[in-house]
Amino acid sequence: MLQTIPFNRLLKLELPLLTNRIIEIVAKNNPEALKIKESFDLLEKLIPQLIKLEKRHGPHPITEKLNTLRKSRLKYALLITTQLSVYILDDEMDLHVAAEVVQPLVQRFLIGLRRNNDDIITENVDQFLLNIYENETIRAAISTLDLFKYIKKLQSVNTIIKEEWKNRSNSISKRQNEYPTHLRKPIYDAIRNLISQVNQAQFHYPELDYAPLINELNNVLSFYGGKINSRNSYNKRRKAGTIIEKPVIVNDNVDLDVESIGFTVEHDSHIEQSDLSTTEDTRMFFKINEGKTAAMVSSTMRLRKIPKET
Repeated sequence: MLQTIPFNRLLKLELPLLTNRIIEIVAKNNPEALKIKESFDLLEKLIPQLIKLEKRHGPHPITEKLNTLRKSRLKYALLITTQLSVYILDDEMDLHVAAEVVQPLVQRFLIGLRRNNDDIITENVDQFLLNIYENETIRAAISTLDLFKYIKKLQSVNTIIKEEWKNRSNSISKRQNEYPTHLRKPIYDAIRNLISQVNQAQFHYPELDYAPLINELNNVLSFYGGKINSRNSYNKRRKAGTIIEKPVIVNDNVDLDVESIGFTVEHDSHIEQSDLSTTEDTRMFFKINEGKTAAMVSSTMRLRKIPKET
């Protein structure tokens, strides 16, 4: 018997791939001899519609620019928090006092920044800047600490992000629906009809050998059914909150907890952002001043220690 899968749960490009594979398998098994040519012809006639289901839009050209800007925004926020932490420990009284004035504002709006979504990060930065320009005491303290050079860059990149996000949203909203239901449903129905006819034909014509056809089609259907089940399982675990970020342990005396613009580091270890590079696991790399390196894997929560570069 041929199995069936929830075809409506296939991804945009999976439906054309699956349909073309089904057509290819049935065609080479002589549908006319197997008495399933009628349903096969109905599916084959829908090939022109498959072309319409092809992906017409790649990644939006503004998306890459936005990703770069977001990294820059986090970098400037990190520079502010890192520099402030140095001044907090400074023995020079003027710098220490000024740092204590600014610290609550930074703690409120910049610490924990990375854990938020893009909208919240933008709002936090806006509120951070608003509080600065509405408070003369804070402005004076920031001037003493010479942090305005970073704050102005943070303000500039935050403004550009808002503008580019608006431009991207407007551009996407003008796109036509490239995967409408009226194109998909006939294909779903035609595949189901073909499966039904194969299942019935093997009983009506016991003298014919349907095993090779059924085995090949079931292998393909099982493959795509497995992908659908994996996505459903992941979404359920994510909704249940079982996929969470864990602390990153570099060694016995340095404990890095997931934070905003990097991590909070115990035992007074100073941390710098060295490189933000992405792989399939979306790793983010940071260096400790002693030369140790930690890697956080956000998507799978697998952690590994990265050796120091030589």
